[in-house]
Amino acid sequence: MKKQFILHPFLIAIYPALFLYTHNISELRFDEFAVPAAIILSCSILIFLIVNLFVRDKKKSALFVSLFLIMFFSYGHVFEVLGRGALGMTRHRYFFGPWLALLFFGFYASVKTRRDLTNITSILNAVTLGLALFSTFSIARFGSTLDSKWIMNWNEEIKKISVFDKKKYDKLPNVYYIIFDRYSSEKALKANFGFDNSDLTGFLREKGFYVPSDSVCNRPGTMFSLASSLNMEHLDFVKDASKPELYSPKLFYMINNSKVITIFKRLGYKFILFGDWYSPTRTNRLADVTYKFGISKYMDDFSFQIFNKSIAGYMYDKVFKVQSVENSKRIIFDKIAKITETARGEDSPKLVFVHFLLTHPPYIFKRDGSGYTDEERAKLGNKGMYIEQMIYSNSLMKKLVENLINNSEVEPIIIIQGDEGPGAGNMNINKNINELSCSILNAYLLPKSHSNENFAPYDTISPVNTFRMIFNRYFGADYKMLPDTCDAPSDNSLND
Repeated sequence: MKKQFILHPFLIAIYPALFLYTHNISELRFDEFAVPAAIILSCSILIFLIVNLFVRDKKKSALFVSLFLIMFFSYGHVFEVLGRGALGMTRHRYFFGPWLALLFFGFYASVKTRRDLTNITSILNAVTLGLALFSTFSIARFGSTLDSKWIMNWNEEIKKISVFDKKKYDKLPNVYYIIFDRYSSEKALKANFGFDNSDLTGFLREKGFYVPSDSVCNRPGTMFSLASSLNMEHLDFVKDASKPELYSPKLFYMINNSKVITIFKRLGYKFILFGDWYSPTRTNRLADVTYKFGISKYMDDFSFQIFNKSIAGYMYDKVFKVQSVENSKRIIFDKIAKITETARGEDSPKLVFVHFLLTHPPYIFKRDGSGYTDEERAKLGNKGMYIEQMIYSNSLMKKLVENLINNSEVEPIIIIQGDEGPGAGNMNINKNINELSCSILNAYLLPKSHSNENFAPYDTISPVNTFRMIFNRYFGADYKMLPDTCDAPSDNSLND
C-alpha cells in the first residue's frame, strides 16, 4: 500500500494566520505573520506527536489535532455569530461549557472510530492545501508591488539629504509629533456632529498653540497620511488610493526610512517611538528607543487578533481582564506618564513620535472614562460614541500638553495632528464625505527663540508642509511649501 502523507493538521495550524495576513496584508509586515505562524505550527506538531504516543495511529491523531485546532481558533468567531447573535447569549459561561464538551466528544469519536480514514485524510489534505495555496498566491502577488529599483532610488534620496546648521542653539528643543488617529477639525465636528470642540482648541490657544482652522490631511488612511507627512512630499505614485494593497509596501518602507526622522537623527536627535497596536507605527527601524504598553509588549496586534478569538484568549481575558475599560485606562495613563518622562533630563535632544488610537474604533469610553452598557451603545451608535470618546481624549490631551510644557527645560516644539478624519461610512453620514475623510485637528506649539518668523503656520497648512515649515523656521532650511490638498477616494473606502 502506498504511504499516505498527512498534511491537513499542519496546514490548518497556519491557516488562521495565513487568512488574517492575506486580508490585512496592506497593513502588515511579513514577519508579523511568520512568527505566530511558526509558533502555532511548532505547537501543533508537538501536540500531534504527544497524541500519537497514546493513540498509535497517525490518521486518527491527525484528525483529532485538526478538529482541536479548528475549535480552538474559531471559538470567538462562533460565539459572536452563534452564541451572541443567533442564541442571544451575552456571556461566555453559557457557551464555553458546551463548546468544550463538543471538543471532548470529537476527541473520543476520533480515537474510537473503526472507519478507514484514508479517504477522509485525502479530502482534508486536498481542501486545506487548496486554501493555503490560494492565500499564498495572493501574498506572492502583493509582494511583487515593491521592486528593488524603487528601494535603491529611495535609499539614494535618503543619502543625499543635507543637514542644516544647528550651531545657534545652546540646547536644541525636543520635538513632539503626536498623532490622534481620526481626530477631525473643529469646523467638521460642528458641521457634521453638532459638536462644539472649542473647549479643546481654546485650551490649546491659551497654552500658546497655533490652531489652523482649515487643515486637511493629504491622503486619508494612516499609512498614506504618515508616509506623506514624515517625508514632506505628496504621494504622486498613488494612482488609486481606494486600493491600498497596491501601495502598502512602499508606504511601509517610506515610514520606516523616513526623511524627516533621518534629518532629525543627523542633527543629533534621539528618536523615541510611542506606537500603538497599529502595525505601521508599532515599531520603526530608525527608533533609538521604542515603548510598548499592555499586551503589545508581548505580541503585536496581528498575533493578538489570532489569540483573542481562540479559547486561550477567552481564558486569558477571564483571568487578567485585558480588554476591560479599567485596564485600557491604565495603559493610557502609563503611556502618558512615560511620554512625560522624555521631557526631563538627558543632554541629547529628542524627536518623540506618539500615536494614539483613542479616537479610532473600538469606542469603549464615555466622556468621563467609564464604559458602556449594551443599551447605551445601541442608543448612541458610532456617531455618538465617537464624540464621547473624543471628549475623554480631550481631557487626556490637555494633561499630556501640560505635562510636557511644565517638565521641559527648553520650550519644546509640539505638533498635534489627526492623521485623517473619522470618515462617513461607519458614522451613517451620507453628506460631506470628503470633509469627513480629510478635515483634521492640527495644532503647533512653536517656541519664539531661534525662530525665523518668516516661516509660520497658516490656516490651511497640511501635514505635508509641517516639517518643511519646522525645518525652515528653526534650522535654516529653505523648503518650498507644497499645495495643501487632500486626495480622497470618492467612496470613502480608506475610512471604512
